Amino acid sequence: MSQPLPPLSVIEAEAIFGRCPLAPPSPGWHLQPVGSLRRDPRARQQFILHTDRPAGFLTIGTDLTDFLQRTARFAAHYPDLAVPTLGTASQDGHTCLLQAFVPGRPLLDVFPDNPAGLMAVLTNLERQFAAQLQPSTPAAAATELRALGTKLAALALWTDPDRAFIRTVLWPWLEARLIPAAPQCRVAHGDFLSQNLLTTADGTVRIIDCEHAGLTHFYAEDWLRFGHWAALPAEARAFVAAQTPDLPAWTVYFVCRQLVLEAGIHGERRQRLDAPGWCARIKSALAAEPDLAAALAAWPEFTAAPPKIGVQLFWATEAGWSEPASQLIEVAPGTHEVRFHVPPGKVHQLRLDPLDVPGTALVEQLVVTDLRTGETCLDLPAVHAWDQCTPGGEAGLIPASGSPALQVVAQGNDPQLYLPAFTAACTGGLGVAVKLTVGFATSAADQLSGNVE
Repeated sequence: MSQPLPPLSVIEAEAIFGRCPLAPPSPGWHLQPVGSLRRDPRARQQFILHTDRPAGFLTIGTDLTDFLQRTARFAAHYPDLAVPTLGTASQDGHTCLLQAFVPGRPLLDVFPDNPAGLMAVLTNLERQFAAQLQPSTPAAAATELRALGTKLAALALWTDPDRAFIRTVLWPWLEARLIPAAPQCRVAHGDFLSQNLLTTADGTVRIIDCEHAGLTHFYAEDWLRFGHWAALPAEARAFVAAQTPDLPAWTVYFVCRQLVLEAGIHGERRQRLDAPGWCARIKSALAAEPDLAAALAAWPEFTAAPPKIGVQLFWATEAGWSEPASQLIEVAPGTHEVRFHVPPGKVHQLRLDPLDVPGTALVEQLVVTDLRTGETCLDLPAVHAWDQCTPGGEAGLIPASGSPALQVVAQGNDPQLYLPAFTAACTGGLGVAVKLTVGFATSAADQLSGNVE
């Protein structure tokens, strides 16, 4: 399999956009990259277009056909919610979509202490969605649901018995629970998260990123998705629950769709790391189903943990963070000195993911060297302090008793450590040497205490 191309730099994106008819006629504009962790970031990158102010939102990619169709379809059904399109153009093998710049912040950030304001927005959104409902048939709903089941069963995660369970047990159960006698369908957003609901103080909402928008019979999953990654106030939780009355069935549907979506975004290692947690949610949702208990007990047949731990270094370029702009080294539990090589180019910041499983990493030393000049850019903790690093993702930092090392505790698969900024030309690349001890968590309690094996 060919490796994905690195993301376009800002200079490259500005050159392509500048030659297409969508670019501002006057000089002085520039593009500000929007970060992405896509496995293939060049397929779709996004930038904010600035003139003397934010003037537009640019999406540029090698093939935006599906994205453009989904964006147009969502806008046709919800013109008051969609982001206005200013134009599209093809240039130098890339497609450019320019949309209006939308002011606002994620919905839940706008109303953190105003449940009434939040509920007014949610109620208004559901009213607009309900107005687009159209009648359908059980056969059409079953066809859509089976298509998802086919994609799920095709994932490389499963054994043959797992696939048999999906086809013969799980999917008949879902069809019986989620397909009513008189189903309805509508266009749904498909990635209905607070961060995609840009909201102003007066409650005006524009919904961005319509990559997964489309006609579906299972539109209620949008509401379950909205509440999954966010702590909702009691009124909002009750509202979401009212949209998904059969919570076990909707939870199973949501998890299955999430597994399929992530397969298109993450590499196989990340999928296998995340799948046990998602499948545990399926088992929990079905725990009260005595008819499924025997089949469920043996599914899926994952091992408790992968045999190795991934230590990964990311470097942010002008195009932001991306999976190709990273290097992964797999190690066994224990003490290691791992060495990364960052290729030549302008690097804005480094990020160390010291492990990608629940567990603990004791980072003893981290040295960044400019390979052209031999200059030491960062030396932790000899010169620079660990408190200049910023934790992210699922990283928890606790003092390392009697040691200058930094202890990172992870209860999930995505702990991140953002390193302090430094200045280096990086014309010859960077060498990054990390000495650390990593291990798996042996239990949920151990994840909190830092005990590893």
